[in-house]
Amino acid sequence: MATSLRTFKERLQLLMPTDDGEWLKEIRGNLAMVATMIASMTFQIGLNPPGGVVQNSDNGFIGCPTPTGTNQACPGQSVFAKVNRSNYKGYLWTNSVSFYTSIISCIWLISGAPVGPGFPTLLLSTLMCVSLSLLAISYSFGVSIVNPPDDGICHYFFSVFLSFFAVLAVLFLYRFLTLHLATKTVRRQQRNHED
Repeated sequence: MATSLRTFKERLQLLMPTDDGEWLKEIRGNLAMVATMIASMTFQIGLNPPGGVVQNSDNGFIGCPTPTGTNQACPGQSVFAKVNRSNYKGYLWTNSVSFYTSIISCIWLISGAPVGPGFPTLLLSTLMCVSLSLLAISYSFGVSIVNPPDDGICHYFFSVFLSFFAVLAVLFLYRFLTLHLATKTVRRQQRNHED
C-alpha cells in the first residue's frame, strides 16, 4: 500500500510544473481574467434571461395590465419567470451565486491580498471552480427552459450534464492533489534555502 501511494505521488509530481513556483505568480492574472469573464457573462444573462423579457404593449402602455393573470408578466419581467417558475428559480439562483463568487474573487485579487502557495491559492481556485460549475448549471437550466420537455433533447442534455460533472470531479481532484504537492514542494525548498 505504501509503495503504491509513493508511486502515485511520484507520478503526480511529474505532472507538476518545475519552474520553482513561478507558476504561482502567474495565477493572480489568470484568475482575475477568468473571474472578470464569468462576472460579465453572468451579469448579462441575469439581466437578459432565456426567452427574454416582456416588452411594453403595442399602444405604448408600460404598466402591468389589471387584473394580472396567473401566468402574465409585466413589461420588463422575465417571460419564463411566470411560465416555468421552478426552473427559472434554479436558473436565477445558480447564475446569481456564480456572479457573486466571481465578484468575490475579483475583489480579492484587486485588493492585493497575497496569492502564494497554500490556502489562498486553493481557496481562489475553489471559488473559481464553484463559479464555473454554477455557470454550467445555469446554462443547463436555461437549456431546459427554452426547449420543450417532450422532444428528447432534455434527456440527452441530462446525460451530457452528468458526464460534465464526472469529468469536473476528476479534474478538481487532480488539481487539488497537484496544488497540495506543489505547496509541499515550495515549502520544502524554502526550508532548504533557510538552512
